[in-house]
Formats: sequence, C-alpha cells, structure tokens
Amino acid sequence: MVGIEQATAPQLGKPPNAEWRQGDILSLPSACFTSYTTAAQPDGELPLQHRPLKLKEKLVIASQDCDIVSADEPNVEAMLLRVKDKPSDRAYLSRAGRNSARLFVLDFERGYVADARHRMFVEKPSLANAERAPWVVDEVTRGEFALWLARRYERPAIPDDIHDALMRPISEEIDRLAQEEPATLAALDRAVRAVRVQLPSRPGPPYALRLVLVLADGGLSSAEAAAVQSFVRTIQERVALSTVPCTLEVDSYAEGELLHNVVRATVLVNLDYVTKGGIELLQTRSRGAA
Repeated sequence: MVGIEQATAPQLGKPPNAEWRQGDILSLPSACFTSYTTAAQPDGELPLQHRPLKLKEKLVIASQDCDIVSADEPNVEAMLLRVKDKPSDRAYLSRAGRNSARLFVLDFERGYVADARHRMFVEKPSLANAERAPWVVDEVTRGEFALWLARRYERPAIPDDIHDALMRPISEEIDRLAQEEPATLAALDRAVRAVRVQLPSRPGPPYALRLVLVLADGGLSSAEAAAVQSFVRTIQERVALSTVPCTLEVDSYAEGELLHNVVRATVLVNLDYVTKGGIELLQTRSRGAA
C-alpha cells in the first residue's frame, strides 16, 4: 500500500505589514524625495534631484490599509510630515487646518502637518527598518485624513468666471464670518454638512447655477437656521451683483433625505477651501484650533 504524505496546512496569521495603517507616522532617515528637474542636459537627459528629509521631518503613510498588506502592491506611498511645533507656527496651523488641498493637520497640538507636495514610494521590506512614531492618530482624524486624500483627486474643475460669480462670494463670506461673527460661523458649520453645486451644462454665460446645501439630520436650532438663512441671502445678493451674467437657485436637503439624482447632478464643493487655478484661498477655520 502506497503511503500518502499528509500536507501540513499553512499557519494563518497576520499578513505582512499589517501593523502599519494609513495615517501612521514613521521615521526613515535615509529616505529622500526624488524628482526630475526641468533643466535638461546637453544630451537631452533630465537629471534627478534629491530632497532628503530634514532633521525634524518624518513620513506619514498615505496608502490605504488594504494596499499596505496586499501582495500585489510592492510599495507603500508616503508623504512628508512637517513638524510645526513652535509658538510662531500657530498661525500657520490655523490657516491650514482642513482648508488646504495640499496640507492636512494631523495633530494641532504637536504641529504634525502632512504635506502632499512631497511624496515617495517606499518598498515594503524597508518598513522593517522604519521607526514608528510614539503617537497614534485617533480614528476620527484617520477617517478625515482618508477623505482629504480622496478629495485631492475629485476636486471639481470650475471655470474661472463661475468661480468669480459663486465660489469667491462663498469663500469671502466664510472668511468674513470667521473674522467678524465667529459664533455665526460655528452655527453654520454645525448646520451645513456639505455644499454641492450644479454647474451649467453648456459653456459660456448666462449661467444657470444651482446651490444645494446638505443640512444636518434632526432639524436645526434657531441659531443654526438663522445662520443658514443669512448665508444664503448674502450669497444670493453677491451673485446678483456679479459682473458675470448668471442666475442662482438654492435648495436644501437634510442629509438623510438627499436624493441620488441630486448627488449625480451636482459636484461637492467644500466650505473649508475653494481653489481657483490651483491657488488656495485659505480660510481661518481649523480642526483642533482654539
């Protein structure tokens, strides 16, 4: 009788690199950011330039958790983490907050700021040599960081004249409220979960614009309702005075009642920041700021 060798079942454990998650901070002193320069050499080659990490700088993992452990992804994406912990950096942190498409404040008190302008791919085996920072991001901030990363690739391309007619008034009114009526801005922030805009289907003015406010479920307090009404009235007045020919329709929905066809017909515009031509218009709000 021919014997049958019994195969040993593999031991199931955590996949490689499972201890790392998106938003984790690490030190890798030998790492540097690499890019091509625009100064072509006589032979036509574009030389590489290297930007090493500075003394206090670290890296923050930008890859999704599933990609970190996936065998099909050989690298982990990381971006620069600046440490802005001087008293003179407080204004910088307040201007950035969640307002920037390029900067994300992971920890206001420690001055941890992720900078998406400097990114690199780190081979996964190198993570074994990385030193994990003795700091753990809370789950709320980790989720906001993931959304911020996603928003970098889904920001709507808004024509300049529509930006001037609608986006600029929104941005400037938020800035004014932050400076002059912080309590009103706080009420508006509690009430409005999202702002969506339906862009015109044809190019060139006159434009028929639609602004959709997504409001918090459960109803609004009197202060919140008043803040929303005042905000809408101001935007309508500013649009009416615009030199760009356009009309503005304003609708509002509770978050749980937002219709699928409304979502499909509109684009998300964050109150936190509005950009024109890649130039950030930073407001004064920030998560964690006093």
